[in-house]
Amino acid sequence: MMLEYDHQLLGKAFVEELELYFERTLHEKVRVREADEAISVPVFLERTYAFFKTRIVGRKIVLIAARENSSTPAEIAKHVSLVRSAAVDSIVIFTAPSLSAYNRSRLIAQGVAFVVPGNQLYVPNLAMDLRENFRTPKPRGIEKLSPAAQAV
Repeated sequence: MMLEYDHQLLGKAFVEELELYFERTLHEKVRVREADEAISVPVFLERTYAFFKTRIVGRKIVLIAARENSSTPAEIAKHVSLVRSAAVDSIVIFTAPSLSAYNRSRLIAQGVAFVVPGNQLYVPNLAMDLRENFRTPKPRGIEKLSPAAQAV
């Protein structure tokens, strides 16, 4: 029962969200599919992640999506390394529906390629670092109340 729920969570809606984000960001039609061919990874990785495949800019991509958000960035870096050694001719990208800013910064420090649909695409192997959130300048604080405001 738990695996069915996880499959639905990382299933069609998540794949469509990834495809739409890639299309809007890269201006290229990208089809994300479940990895039907077996990637020779340890069993614990098969249970921890859902595997998807695609092509971006003509390169083979393996997307790994965590079924639960319980791994640390250091663990994710080790897991990506294991998948990278199994899928030699592919670029491995970690993907998640959301990541905290702190964990995104730690993944960048570890050199892990990742995508958070609607937020950030970081793939150093393809020279891509695209961020969707922009900082807005803080509004200036009110130093004094006007006479009209004081009267109210």
